Amino acid sequence: MIYRSNLTCPDLTPYFKHTVSRPMPHSFGHDVLSDWGDKADDDPIFGIYKRCGFWTHDEVAILYNIAKQLGGRWLDIGGHTGWTAAHVAAAGCEVHSIEPMYRGEYGMEWNRRLIENFSDLNGQILPATFHAIRSDEFFAVNVPDFKGVVIDGDHDRPHPLNDAIESANRSNLILFHDAIGEPAQEGIRYLVEHGFNLKIYETPHVVACCWHGDFEPPHHVPDPRVSHGIRPHIQPLIELQKVAAL
Repeated sequence: MIYRSNLTCPDLTPYFKHTVSRPMPHSFGHDVLSDWGDKADDDPIFGIYKRCGFWTHDEVAILYNIAKQLGGRWLDIGGHTGWTAAHVAAAGCEVHSIEPMYRGEYGMEWNRRLIENFSDLNGQILPATFHAIRSDEFFAVNVPDFKGVVIDGDHDRPHPLNDAIESANRSNLILFHDAIGEPAQEGIRYLVEHGFNLKIYETPHVVACCWHGDFEPPHHVPDPRVSHGIRPHIQPLIELQKVAAL
């Protein structure tokens, strides 16, 4: 089931010709897209990435609306094969996307997939820059400020926290995907402790919007089934959201 809330965005699925769309055990019946539909589920190289879900249709609508509201230059950490970067670019933003899988033994196949996904129906390439690099390597050089940052890279400690620390030095708005995980919540807590506001979007993966300054995050109407199922697991974030509002 593809859930669409009050927030809308362009349908970019025609760009991504090898996606698989299916509910996953954690998704409360919502379809989750993944790439590599041309590979077997048990493929020794690409099977794990085929089972790794993108942002849902509803979640990328949140991202798209925030990017469209802010504009400017964005950083996408954990770009995979271009799903989130495509939505930021479609919102009229300049996007820099980081994904270390573009290099190494299977980098050529990842690059081919990325180019195929990022070609629009007229054969034009959406405006974006892709970096075959880890986020720590990216931040180690003199990088510019960004209007917004998407954190969806390495989910293991200490990477989400480190990404949050580095991003807070370069942006007033940071979005976390998979905020249900404790390592991501460490990064969110750091941002709140350093003056960021917080809005939790109750989606299957949980999206957290952290910002300071003059910004009003878009209102989102969640699927009641997701809200009911997810709230026991994100109570620390709900309490943190209250603290950030004080």
